[in-house]
Amino acid sequence: MLLIAFCACQQISAIKINSTHSNGNPESVSYFVEKKGQKFLKKKRLFYDNGQLKMEGNFKKGIRHGYWVHYFENGQKADMAWYIKGQLNGRTVSYYKTGKTRYAGYYKNGDRIRNWIFFDEKGELEKKIKYH
Repeated sequence: MLLIAFCACQQISAIKINSTHSNGNPESVSYFVEKKGQKFLKKKRLFYDNGQLKMEGNFKKGIRHGYWVHYFENGQKADMAWYIKGQLNGRTVSYYKTGKTRYAGYYKNGDRIRNWIFFDEKGELEKKIKYH
């Protein structure tokens, strides 16, 4: 089986520091691409005051689109989700600070769907909920 992947990636053309913490470290940074002479927001990153990445995600036409991830201050993932045209779509997972899964499930057009599973901090299954 032959798998070929194409990337229609756009180069970042500008970076803007939107705000800074009182210690001078960036709090919010936006990344832009240029298309037909216009700049469009492509990605946004938020940072804790210690410089650690807090959240990052992609944009398309000015709205959330694609993979978004939030981090705890220690750098571990807190949660991750997919957006399509500004709405949650696809798999989402949330974690405890220990790294164990807190819950996992799916969204479609912003609504919970399918099976969601919830765990306690020890990693033991707490409950399952089926959404339609």
